[in-house]
Amino acid sequence: PTPRAAPAAAPTGDGWAAFCDGAGLDPDDLRLAPDAMRRLGVLYRQVVLGLSDLIQDRAAFKDEFRVERTQLSMGKNNPLKHLPPLDSAKLLLGDPLPGFMPADEALRTAFEDIKKHQLAMLAGVQHALNAVFERLSPAEIEALMAKASGAKRGLPFTRGINPWTVYQTVFEALRRDAVSNVNSVMSMAFRDGYEKFLKAGK
Repeated sequence: PTPRAAPAAAPTGDGWAAFCDGAGLDPDDLRLAPDAMRRLGVLYRQVVLGLSDLIQDRAAFKDEFRVERTQLSMGKNNPLKHLPPLDSAKLLLGDPLPGFMPADEALRTAFEDIKKHQLAMLAGVQHALNAVFERLSPAEIEALMAKASGAKRGLPFTRGINPWTVYQTVFEALRRDAVSNVNSVMSMAFRDGYEKFLKAGK
C-alpha cells in the first residue's frame, strides 16, 4: 500500500496562534494537510458565498410574498446582506467600516436570520393550511349551501343544491386564487403566519 504522507507541521507565528484562538482550537491537537492554509481560504470563500446566496434567496422570497425587508440604515448593517459576496469577503477580514457590523457579529446574525427564516416559513405553511381547511370545512360548506338556498343556517337544504357541487366550486375557486392572485387566501395566510413568527421572536 502507498504510505500516507506525514502531516504538515503546523504554521508558526502570532497569526496562526490568533487563528487557533479565534477558532477555539488547540494548535497541538491539529494534524494539518500540506495545503491546510489554502483549504482555510477555500472554506472561508465557501462560507461567505454560501451565506450570501442564502440571504439573497431569503430577500427574493420576501419580495415575492411582499414581506418587509431589512433596509440599509445609519447603524450596524450586515455586509452579507448589502454588499456583493466578494466585497463582503474582503470587508469581513479588514477593520470594520462605519455603519457595518464586525465580522463575528455579521456571520452570527446571518446564521440566526436564516434559521428564523426557515422556522417562519414553517409557521407560514401552517397558517396557510389552516386557512384552506377553514374554507373547506363542513361548517363553511353548509353555510354556503344555506346562503345559496336562501334558508337559515341549520334548516334543511333545498333538494336542488348538491353538497359535492358546492365543495367542487369552493375548491376550484381556491385553486385558481392560489395560482393567479398574489393576495390569495393562501398567500395572505402564509404571509401573516410568517410575519407573526418573526415579530414574536424579536
